[in-house]
Amino acid sequence: MRSTSKYNPPKPEQVLNLRKLKALRQEKGMTQAKMAELLGVQTDTYYALERGRRKVPLAIFRELCRLWDLDPFTICELLNLPLNRLLLHKFRLACKQHGLTPKEALNYFLLSFTQ
Repeated sequence: MRSTSKYNPPKPEQVLNLRKLKALRQEKGMTQAKMAELLGVQTDTYYALERGRRKVPLAIFRELCRLWDLDPFTICELLNLPLNRLLLHKFRLACKQHGLTPKEALNYFLLSFTQ
């Protein structure tokens, strides 16, 4: 028996947290035009990506993560992956108290298990 259900790809806003994408850009003090320039795309293309009118290609997503030096938790938030918000909040507070970025803390954690 053949399945008749057809795969319906998710909409861009279901895959990517567009509000978080915009907030990160604004936190970095960048305009959409500047982001487009850094990514090597037209301004209207970046605008469409941020508005969910176009899907974000993996290469551009990777470059965004590199440009903004995102930690894995922020990447999960951007990708709408479920995280325990309270645990994440406590982790970020602990990082701040120790003067570390979440990325640095994760690197130290991983190094402790690999040496």
